[in-house]
Amino acid sequence: MPNPNTISPKQSAFAGFVASGNSYTDAYKLAYNAENMSKQVLYNKSSQLAKNPKVKEAIEALRSNDKVAQDIEKELMEKLTGFMVVDA
Repeated sequence: MPNPNTISPKQSAFAGFVASGNSYTDAYKLAYNAENMSKQVLYNKSSQLAKNPKVKEAIEALRSNDKVAQDIEKELMEKLTGFMVVDA
């Protein structure tokens, strides 16, 4: 029996694709078998999935993690460039 507090692997993939910058419809196409869906059905399904509270939470968590990683990378680059010596 699936755990009702977790999301499926496809929902997780959808969340990851959205968090990385894909539109809901593009993320849905990448995560699910949507090749035979009409544009309207694809739009409705992807929008509905994005509104799922557990999927929405996963998207927000992934975006937050990405932001933290970007901040760390920026801080590291600033420190590293402080050690660089430029020959004139």
